[in-house]
Amino acid sequence: MAESCTVAFGRYLRMLRERRGLSLEDVATMSRSLADPVDKSYLSRCENGRYGIGFSKSITLSRIYGVPNEVLAERMELDTELDRIGGPDTAGLSYAEMQKRAVAAMGRGLGWEAYAYFRDALPLARQAPLSESFRDATEQLLIGCMNVSSVAAILGRFRYSVHELEYISETHSVSAKHAPALLDLLSARYRALQQFDKARDLARQAVFEAERDGTTSYLGFVYSNSARLACDEGQLAQGLKLYQQAFKAHKKVGQSEECARALLNIASTYFDQSRYRAARLAAVAAERIAAPLGMDRIRALLRILLGEIAEAENHSSLAVERWLEAADIARKVRDKILQFKAGFPLFRHLLAKGDETTARALERRLLRLSAWVPDNLEELTSFRQLSRANQPPRSRRVSRTQPPPSPMRN
Repeated sequence: MAESCTVAFGRYLRMLRERRGLSLEDVATMSRSLADPVDKSYLSRCENGRYGIGFSKSITLSRIYGVPNEVLAERMELDTELDRIGGPDTAGLSYAEMQKRAVAAMGRGLGWEAYAYFRDALPLARQAPLSESFRDATEQLLIGCMNVSSVAAILGRFRYSVHELEYISETHSVSAKHAPALLDLLSARYRALQQFDKARDLARQAVFEAERDGTTSYLGFVYSNSARLACDEGQLAQGLKLYQQAFKAHKKVGQSEECARALLNIASTYFDQSRYRAARLAAVAAERIAAPLGMDRIRALLRILLGEIAEAENHSSLAVERWLEAADIARKVRDKILQFKAGFPLFRHLLAKGDETTARALERRLLRLSAWVPDNLEELTSFRQLSRANQPPRSRRVSRTQPPPSPMRN
């Protein structure tokens, strides 16, 4: 199995302490003036995975390490959830093997599997044989942290992801080769947190660095992020052009998985322009690439989009069929955000159809899933609005403290 939450989170605590250049004794001394001091033996046991850190003591550490408390909370959430669902067996695997498996899992859309491999590989980064992609062991470790943060964002935990990326940026230890990736990821995270000015500035820098680098290995990614920002501002034509450039860049260097993602984005942009035939053709082209590669997450997103297209063309039964297919795939890959995205259009359809009983059952499920959904997700905002607008009248609710009406009454 993957490392337990207690062990993995303890290692993260040690990493945070070492980043500040503090000893166990230093932390114990600094904590004495705070509400819940941490002695060095307790902290040592937590870092070694023998104890789980208490909530009040995590607040103490967040102040000493200069880390927002929500960053620690999100990282603990990720490790706890991986414990709950079970991760892949990482024991005895080398750093290189775990990196390889993580990349493969990312390609297939298996976020939790990728998180487990990237996370458990991190403690080996400094001692592992140096990859030819990196100039030294420090950069190898930092890119490893960047990989963990990237998967965390896919799993909906942006504040932890941003914190890690900001730390990496502040070290100034990432070479020019990897600078476009770092800038692009930071831009994408700020966009998710709706800090659009920062996101746009970093996106421009990322494009500049990627084009100046002379290689095209990351060019497609930076074009895609710039396209998302353009679409956010309602510049759909510009967004479409950038997505098409991203597709060409990915195709040029043989990045088949990214070609499928670019085509999905192209299809979504066509849909936003009400160009339904073009959207369907792009989605079908994406499916042809994604299916043989086992890209289940992309296949689910394509089915959600195809359902939206079918609904727009008044083929409601086909739309429901596509959304149910997407929901089934999302459950198989254990992606809660994807499950929410697949369930929301079904909820909306059921309300429009007047099937209130089924809609309420689905509403409860979506409410449970929403704890993992980022606040910036459009579907979450729409779900909350629909849910509030379609609450049953108070007169129809039965108080839990009162007996139900007698069946003998008219």
